Amino acid sequence: MKQFYRKAVSAVAFVLLGLIHIGFVQANIGNSLLLTGFSENEITGRMGVYDSNPLDEDQGIKMSIVGEDALGKPGGKALRLDYDVDSWKQAKVQFWIELEQKDLSAFDTLHFYMRGDSEKGCTKNVMVRFMDGDNRVAPYIVTGIRDQWKEFEIPFKRFSRIRDWSQMKEFGIVFDDVNSNPKEGALYVDEISVSSGIQGAK
Repeated sequence: MKQFYRKAVSAVAFVLLGLIHIGFVQANIGNSLLLTGFSENEITGRMGVYDSNPLDEDQGIKMSIVGEDALGKPGGKALRLDYDVDSWKQAKVQFWIELEQKDLSAFDTLHFYMRGDSEKGCTKNVMVRFMDGDNRVAPYIVTGIRDQWKEFEIPFKRFSRIRDWSQMKEFGIVFDDVNSNPKEGALYVDEISVSSGIQGAK
């Protein structure tokens, strides 16, 4: 069962330390900033996955960049996260991307696209989070994920623990045994950006 996650010690180390570091240029257009679109010219900083209990074979996460684009751009890419938190132990796995002390104080809204995998299944709810310069983590539960691309907009005020957006360290997507249902599946993510001046965002 779950042979996908039954790995040698070296592979476990990859889950803990596995990351991509590609120093491509980010896009800053008008009142919006593209953090990553996962295509080769849309990735900045490092990204990777983390398993809170790598010795538990019943939980794990794998990241891959796939040939799909939420906006239908030719040659575009997206992130695929295969997750499993179906364990009798406390389970939490996550994807992270370093923001490298980015100053996001001029922006007020987070945007991204998500969709679940229609064959493998996917949770309808997932946690996203920011980490600020003081290592303060602010989570938010995203709901309404389906098997077709959907854009989500989250005002920064929903990340209420963060008071200073001028030196942001990290953005993450978290699957756990409380919020994830089903507890095993695959999630696609694309076009993570921030903007200012969004009116009426809930």
